[in-house]
Amino acid sequence: MKNTPVLFASLSLVLVAALTGCSSPGGGSPAATSAPAAASSTASSASPLVASSAATGTAVQTVDPNTATADDVTAALRSAGVDNPEKWADEVKEYAPYTAENLQPKLTEELGKYDISQDQLRRVLSSLKVG
Repeated sequence: MKNTPVLFASLSLVLVAALTGCSSPGGGSPAATSAPAAASSTASSASPLVASSAATGTAVQTVDPNTATADDVTAALRSAGVDNPEKWADEVKEYAPYTAENLQPKLTEELGKYDISQDQLRRVLSSLKVG
């Protein structure tokens, strides 16, 4: 089962999100303070559920594609679980500059030329924010 590491990372994210949601805010307990660190280290493992679990409290790094370096965009895409983040970061940087209004349609059109899946496009867009 080659997806075992991905499944484990995904289940870890769900567990961290559940534990984080159950802890009292500002309680100062070790569980409350260590859960976000665990979530960020798990998020960097490029789990495919990172972007879709943003609502559960796991952080997808967002960057401004106009001002971020290619390495910063790569890291943000990786945190969103984008496959081959280096390739897509290069493409994102190539088609800059962006405005808040044209980011999604421009990248949908430009990255669509490379047959990006809708899931991967959603992940790319989830990690980018202009200004």
